[in-house]
Amino acid sequence: MTETAPSFVPTRGFGLISSDDDNNKDALYWYCAPGSWNDEDETKKGWWKVADDKSVLEVAPPVKRDFWRKTYYQPLLVKDDAPFLYRTVSISNLPITAETSFSITAKSQFDQAGIMIRLDHEHWLKTGIEVVDGIPRLSCVVTNGFSDWSTQQVATEGMKIRVHVLPQRGGSLVVEAAPLDSDQWAFIRIAHLNKEMNHDLLNDTPEVKEAYQGMGAPDGSIMVGIFAACPVDQKGTVVKFHDLSVTKGSAFVHNA
Repeated sequence: MTETAPSFVPTRGFGLISSDDDNNKDALYWYCAPGSWNDEDETKKGWWKVADDKSVLEVAPPVKRDFWRKTYYQPLLVKDDAPFLYRTVSISNLPITAETSFSITAKSQFDQAGIMIRLDHEHWLKTGIEVVDGIPRLSCVVTNGFSDWSTQQVATEGMKIRVHVLPQRGGSLVVEAAPLDSDQWAFIRIAHLNKEMNHDLLNDTPEVKEAYQGMGAPDGSIMVGIFAACPVDQKGTVVKFHDLSVTKGSAFVHNA
Protein backbone atom coordinates (compact mmCIF):
# COMPACT_ATOMS: atom_id res chain seq x y z
CA MET A 1 0.00 0.00 0.00
CA THR A 2 1.30 3.47 -0.91
CA GLU A 3 1.71 5.77 2.09
CA THR A 4 -0.35 8.95 1.84
CA ALA A 5 1.54 12.21 2.36
CA PRO A 6 0.33 14.42 5.23
CA SER A 7 -1.94 17.28 4.28
CA PHE A 8 -0.11 20.46 3.28
CA VAL A 9 -1.35 24.02 3.73
CA PRO A 10 0.74 26.61 1.84
CA THR A 11 2.35 29.46 3.76
CA ARG A 12 1.56 32.93 2.43
CA GLY A 13 2.55 35.95 4.52
CA PHE A 14 3.00 36.23 8.27
CA GLY A 15 -0.53 35.78 9.60
CA LEU A 16 0.16 32.54 11.45
CA ILE A 17 3.13 32.99 13.81
CA SER A 18 2.56 30.72 16.80
CA SER A 19 4.04 30.33 20.26
CA ASP A 20 6.21 27.36 21.20
CA ASP A 21 3.41 25.60 23.08
CA ASP A 22 1.12 25.45 20.04
CA ASN A 23 0.98 22.30 17.94
CA ASN A 24 0.02 23.61 14.52
CA LYS A 25 2.17 21.96 11.86
CA ASP A 26 1.25 24.64 9.31
CA ALA A 27 2.18 27.60 11.53
CA LEU A 28 5.40 29.63 11.64
CA TYR A 29 7.57 29.37 14.75
CA TRP A 30 10.61 31.28 15.99
CA TYR A 31 13.93 29.57 16.52
CA CYS A 32 16.04 31.93 18.68
CA ALA A 33 13.48 34.73 18.38
CA PRO A 34 14.72 38.35 18.39
CA GLY A 35 14.41 39.64 21.93
CA SER A 36 14.68 36.19 23.50
CA TRP A 37 18.33 36.57 24.53
CA ASN A 38 19.11 38.20 27.88
CA ASP A 39 22.87 37.76 28.30
CA GLU A 40 24.17 40.49 30.60
CA ASP A 41 27.08 41.27 28.29
CA GLU A 42 24.97 41.35 25.11
CA THR A 43 22.19 43.88 25.63
CA LYS A 44 21.22 44.44 22.00
CA LYS A 45 18.58 41.73 21.97
CA GLY A 46 16.74 42.74 18.82
CA TRP A 47 13.03 42.91 18.06
CA TRP A 48 10.43 41.94 15.48
CA LYS A 49 7.00 43.15 14.40
CA VAL A 50 4.38 42.29 11.79
CA ALA A 51 2.35 44.81 9.80
CA ASP A 52 -1.36 45.06 10.60
CA ASP A 53 -2.29 43.28 7.37
CA LYS A 54 0.21 40.46 8.18
CA SER A 55 2.00 40.93 4.86
CA VAL A 56 5.31 42.40 6.07
CA LEU A 57 7.70 41.30 8.82
CA GLU A 58 10.41 43.60 10.20
CA VAL A 59 13.33 42.14 12.15
CA ALA A 60 16.16 43.85 14.03
CA PRO A 61 18.52 40.91 14.65
CA PRO A 62 20.23 40.59 18.05
CA VAL A 63 23.97 41.21 18.15
CA LYS A 64 26.60 38.45 17.83
CA ARG A 65 24.20 35.77 16.61
CA ASP A 66 24.87 33.76 13.46
CA PHE A 67 24.78 30.41 11.68
CA TRP A 68 28.26 29.05 10.90
CA ARG A 69 30.08 25.79 11.52
CA LYS A 70 33.85 25.27 11.88
CA THR A 71 35.25 26.25 8.46
CA TYR A 72 38.26 28.61 8.11
CA TYR A 73 37.99 31.09 10.98
CA GLN A 74 40.31 31.14 14.00
CA PRO A 75 39.60 30.59 16.79
CA LEU A 76 37.23 27.81 15.79
CA LEU A 77 33.84 29.40 15.06
CA VAL A 78 30.61 27.51 15.77
CA LYS A 79 27.37 29.55 15.78
CA ASP A 80 23.80 28.25 15.71
CA ASP A 81 21.83 30.98 17.42
CA ALA A 82 20.45 33.58 14.97
CA PRO A 83 16.71 34.27 14.52
CA PHE A 84 15.00 31.85 12.12
CA LEU A 85 11.24 31.97 11.46
CA TYR A 86 10.29 28.55 10.12
CA ARG A 87 7.63 25.97 9.49
CA THR A 88 8.12 22.22 9.28
CA VAL A 89 7.37 20.32 6.08
CA SER A 90 7.16 16.55 5.72
CA ILE A 91 9.68 15.15 3.26
CA SER A 92 6.80 13.20 1.74
CA ASN A 93 5.35 16.53 0.56
CA LEU A 94 8.39 17.38 -1.59
CA PRO A 95 8.94 19.10 -3.93
CA ILE A 96 8.28 22.51 -2.40
CA THR A 97 9.35 26.05 -3.20
CA ALA A 98 10.17 28.67 -0.54
CA GLU A 99 10.26 32.30 -1.70
CA THR A 100 10.66 35.73 -0.14
CA SER A 101 11.45 39.29 -1.14
CA PHE A 102 13.27 41.47 1.35
CA SER A 103 15.48 44.49 1.94
CA ILE A 104 18.17 45.02 4.56
CA THR A 105 19.54 48.30 5.92
CA ALA A 106 22.92 46.84 6.79
CA LYS A 107 25.19 48.74 9.19
CA SER A 108 27.95 46.28 10.11
CA GLN A 109 30.22 43.60 8.68
CA PHE A 110 28.42 40.31 7.87
CA ASP A 111 24.88 41.67 8.43
CA GLN A 112 22.69 39.20 6.55
CA ALA A 113 19.19 37.90 5.81
CA GLY A 114 17.36 35.52 3.51
CA ILE A 115 15.97 31.97 3.33
CA MET A 116 17.08 29.01 5.43
CA ILE A 117 16.48 25.27 4.98
CA ARG A 118 17.45 23.21 8.04
CA LEU A 119 17.65 19.57 9.05
CA ASP A 120 19.67 20.09 12.25
CA HIS A 121 22.61 22.10 13.62
CA GLU A 122 25.07 20.37 11.27
CA HIS A 123 22.99 20.27 8.09
CA TRP A 124 21.44 23.44 6.68
CA LEU A 125 21.49 26.02 3.88
CA LYS A 126 21.14 29.78 4.22
CA THR A 127 21.05 32.13 1.24
CA GLY A 128 20.31 35.81 0.67
CA ILE A 129 22.21 39.08 1.07
CA GLU A 130 25.28 39.41 3.28
CA VAL A 131 27.42 42.55 3.61
CA VAL A 132 31.14 41.78 3.27
CA ASP A 133 33.72 44.56 3.60
CA GLY A 134 31.01 47.16 3.10
CA ILE A 135 29.59 45.59 -0.08
CA PRO A 136 26.26 43.70 -0.28
CA ARG A 137 26.78 40.26 -1.76
CA LEU A 138 24.47 37.49 -2.89
CA SER A 139 25.50 34.79 -0.44
CA CYS A 140 24.92 31.05 -0.09
CA VAL A 141 26.21 28.90 2.77
CA VAL A 142 25.74 25.12 2.62
CA THR A 143 26.65 23.22 5.77
CA ASN A 144 27.26 19.49 6.01
CA GLY A 145 29.29 19.37 9.20
CA PHE A 146 31.46 22.22 7.84
CA SER A 147 30.10 25.44 6.29
CA ASP A 148 30.83 26.08 2.59
CA TRP A 149 30.37 29.75 1.58
CA SER A 150 30.02 31.23 -1.90
CA THR A 151 29.22 34.86 -2.82
CA GLN A 152 28.83 37.21 -5.75
CA GLN A 153 28.51 40.98 -5.73
CA VAL A 154 25.09 42.59 -6.14
CA ALA A 155 24.29 46.27 -6.52
CA THR A 156 21.40 46.39 -4.08
CA GLU A 157 20.39 45.69 -0.49
CA GLY A 158 17.11 44.12 -1.56
CA MET A 159 16.17 41.11 -3.68
CA LYS A 160 13.93 38.15 -4.27
CA ILE A 161 15.27 34.75 -3.30
CA ARG A 162 13.76 31.30 -3.65
CA VAL A 163 14.84 27.77 -2.86
CA HIS A 164 13.42 24.66 -4.49
CA VAL A 165 13.56 21.60 -2.22
CA LEU A 166 13.41 18.55 -4.46
CA PRO A 167 13.20 14.82 -3.67
CA GLN A 168 16.00 13.77 -6.04
CA ARG A 169 18.89 11.84 -4.43
CA GLY A 170 17.30 12.08 -1.00
CA GLY A 171 16.90 15.86 -1.14
CA SER A 172 18.35 18.39 -3.59
CA LEU A 173 18.27 22.17 -3.13
CA VAL A 174 18.24 24.75 -5.93
CA VAL A 175 18.77 28.47 -5.21
CA GLU A 176 17.53 31.23 -7.51
CA ALA A 177 17.59 35.03 -7.13
CA ALA A 178 15.99 38.03 -8.85
CA PRO A 179 15.90 41.83 -8.42
CA LEU A 180 12.96 43.18 -6.41
CA ASP A 181 11.43 44.77 -9.51
CA SER A 182 11.90 41.80 -11.86
CA ASP A 183 10.78 38.23 -12.44
CA GLN A 184 14.00 37.35 -14.27
CA TRP A 185 15.26 34.60 -11.98
CA ALA A 186 18.95 33.67 -12.08
CA PHE A 187 20.15 30.19 -11.15
CA ILE A 188 22.67 30.46 -8.28
CA ARG A 189 23.45 27.05 -6.83
CA ILE A 190 22.52 23.37 -6.60
CA ALA A 191 23.31 21.68 -3.27
CA HIS A 192 22.56 18.68 -1.08
CA LEU A 193 22.26 18.17 2.68
CA ASN A 194 23.93 14.91 3.66
CA LYS A 195 23.32 13.55 7.16
CA GLU A 196 25.23 10.31 6.48
CA MET A 197 28.68 11.54 7.56
CA ASN A 198 31.56 10.07 9.53
CA HIS A 199 32.40 11.44 12.98
CA ASP A 200 34.45 14.65 12.89
CA LEU A 201 37.14 14.87 15.59
CA LEU A 202 36.54 18.64 15.88
CA ASN A 203 33.21 17.78 17.49
CA ASP A 204 35.21 16.72 20.56
CA THR A 205 36.85 20.15 21.02
CA PRO A 206 35.68 22.61 23.72
CA GLU A 207 34.74 25.21 21.08
CA VAL A 208 32.20 22.83 19.58
CA LYS A 209 31.03 21.15 22.78
CA GLU A 210 30.39 24.48 24.54
CA ALA A 211 28.70 26.23 21.60
CA TYR A 212 24.92 26.59 21.51
CA GLN A 213 23.63 23.97 19.07
CA GLY A 214 19.90 24.09 18.64
CA MET A 215 17.01 21.91 17.63
CA GLY A 216 16.59 20.03 14.40
CA ALA A 217 13.55 19.08 12.36
CA PRO A 218 11.46 16.10 13.47
CA ASP A 219 12.33 12.83 11.74
CA GLY A 220 11.06 12.82 8.18
CA SER A 221 10.74 16.62 8.05
CA ILE A 222 12.66 19.77 7.20
CA MET A 223 12.53 23.30 8.63
CA VAL A 224 11.86 26.00 6.01
CA GLY A 225 11.77 29.76 6.53
CA ILE A 226 13.60 33.07 6.76
CA PHE A 227 16.51 34.25 8.90
CA ALA A 228 18.38 37.43 9.83
CA ALA A 229 21.65 37.95 11.68
CA CYS A 230 24.11 40.58 12.93
CA PRO A 231 27.20 38.50 13.80
CA VAL A 232 29.52 41.43 14.60
CA ASP A 233 27.50 44.42 15.86
CA GLN A 234 23.99 45.86 15.86
CA LYS A 235 24.10 49.54 14.86
CA GLY A 236 20.53 49.89 13.64
CA THR A 237 20.28 47.10 11.08
CA VAL A 238 16.68 46.23 10.18
CA VAL A 239 15.46 43.61 7.71
CA LYS A 240 12.07 44.02 6.05
CA PHE A 241 10.60 40.84 4.60
CA HIS A 242 7.94 41.94 2.12
CA ASP A 243 6.44 38.46 1.80
CA LEU A 244 6.99 34.75 2.40
CA SER A 245 5.53 31.75 0.63
CA VAL A 246 6.09 28.02 1.00
CA THR A 247 4.16 26.11 -1.65
CA LYS A 248 4.01 22.60 -3.06
CA GLY A 249 5.67 21.90 -6.39
CA SER A 250 8.62 23.35 -8.28
CA ALA A 251 8.92 24.91 -11.73
CA PHE A 252 12.72 24.57 -11.86
CA VAL A 253 14.10 22.50 -14.75
CA HIS A 254 17.82 22.14 -15.54
CA ASN A 255 18.71 19.02 -17.46
CA ALA A 256 22.20 17.86 -18.38
